[in-house]
Amino acid sequence: MNLSMTEALEESVGTARGQAHAASITAENLVWKIGRKTVVD
Repeated sequence: MNLSMTEALEESVGTARGQAHAASITAENLVWKIGRKTVVD
């Protein structure tokens, strides 16, 4: 019981980290595109 709860917690933490990482990459891409567009315009 304890082991399965720990595994479930680790899995959810890993998923949250993955989503946060993807979100940070998306944010960086948006900032880069906006910055480049501003420079070009």
